[in-house]
Amino acid sequence: MAIESVKRKGKAKEATIEKKDQRWHCRNRISLVFGSNHHEDLDTYVYGEHSVDFKTVKFHQAKSKAIEEILDNCIDEFYRGHVTQIHTTLSDDNKKVIIEDNGIGFPLTKVQQVYTEFRTGSKFKDEEVDSKGFLNRTLGQNGLGAAATCLTSDEFKVTVRHYNSKKEQVFNFLDGALKVKKNRGEIVKDKFAVQSIFLYVLFLVLVNNLSINYEGVDSSGEFMPFNGDENELNGNAYVLASDDYLAKAKELTEAYSNLDKQKVQSLLSDEMQPFADQMDKYETYSWNSWSMIPLRNIGAEGAFVVSMSYDQSQQNNGSKQGSNYIDVIFYNDDDQGKVSGIWSTNRVDAENSEYGLSEGGKFFGRGESENSGKPLVFSNRGEVETLEKLFEDYNKMDGEAVASYFAEEWTFRAAEGGTSERTSEGMKSLFDNLSAVEWTPFSMAPLKIKDTDPQSGVTVYSREKRVNEDGEVWEKELVELFYFDLDGKISGVEQFQRDIE
Repeated sequence: MAIESVKRKGKAKEATIEKKDQRWHCRNRISLVFGSNHHEDLDTYVYGEHSVDFKTVKFHQAKSKAIEEILDNCIDEFYRGHVTQIHTTLSDDNKKVIIEDNGIGFPLTKVQQVYTEFRTGSKFKDEEVDSKGFLNRTLGQNGLGAAATCLTSDEFKVTVRHYNSKKEQVFNFLDGALKVKKNRGEIVKDKFAVQSIFLYVLFLVLVNNLSINYEGVDSSGEFMPFNGDENELNGNAYVLASDDYLAKAKELTEAYSNLDKQKVQSLLSDEMQPFADQMDKYETYSWNSWSMIPLRNIGAEGAFVVSMSYDQSQQNNGSKQGSNYIDVIFYNDDDQGKVSGIWSTNRVDAENSEYGLSEGGKFFGRGESENSGKPLVFSNRGEVETLEKLFEDYNKMDGEAVASYFAEEWTFRAAEGGTSERTSEGMKSLFDNLSAVEWTPFSMAPLKIKDTDPQSGVTVYSREKRVNEDGEVWEKELVELFYFDLDGKISGVEQFQRDIE
């Protein structure tokens, strides 16, 4: 019988195909992992202190199975001859189960892997007798149960005690992800006088029918707010975010590389629209990401993508630049999945850039010194701002204010030649014989020798006009070097001048 062809809406390529990690699978499809996630009636034997009764009790299959998986691990170690005691405790509110044994445990470096990754374990062999005559009977052979229990728990704590060092190491998992803050290994008195491993399991997710859910896998790192500000997320680890954010970031970089401003604007929140305006200055741009990692902080809304890239661009004026970039692209879910912020830093590729560099040139000095041959860098101690105020107060003919910008003693090298030692006090009378002044800056470049103390020099190109009380006019174009000492005061001035044509 032939299958009848029927016209249907849609195309195969439009079908949505998603991939979920094992953590998402465990927390959202609990019944496939542990069975029913509801309380049901169960006819069974109930053991009392002095009797055994057959009763109907409320039974939660998923919770019971999760506990069983951890107990099976303890029992397996008993059959191997590594455990002599197993203790189980249920909290009064029936939400916390403590399972502990005095076994040998396993390497600390494997704790996270064992409790968060499927198909990880040490019991994949069939039953056999070892050299000591112990039966290697294994209740769990698939490396799934312990990880599934951890991944479905709101809280899951593993404590490993070392027999030789007597040190205790604690691993805390929140919502199935490792919280990176661990104790450094404190010396304790061994409760059972042998190596021990404790497993604390909270089944709030199972009880609340998976009311908590987010994408992500194994956690790491720690959130530390800027300047140490108090924040409810302080100390929380990071998890991998959904690949949906990765796809959004790729869409942004592709649109930017195509200089598709309209598309870029559609991907930005209202506050981020100015980001697209800078595209107007480019003739070409290539945002070549070689790594993208979608992350989010546990407990936070939204996510961010860390993009590492090598960007090449050419501006409309012809200048070119190549830079290695680290961009952090933020997404706030309140902005309908649009970019809510971008933080960027870059290291310029000097060989492939014409924009300008953060350092360059060479200092020679008036004679050979330890700084000879070093490059120059821009200084950033507020020298330009100081000189702007100096110009302003100079044009106001405010001698007191002008004097405040100079060191108590400073040196002046005049354009006509010669050097004189001056004082800030003497600057207060600078305008005594002048009726008017006009000093206009054209450019200021604050420079210092790389890898030296904060002393710096500012090259200032300007025009100055002075009118004496007798009407005589002095007007020149000037190039001056203003030297700043460690206190941010002007310690010297070298002047070069020419007549105005």
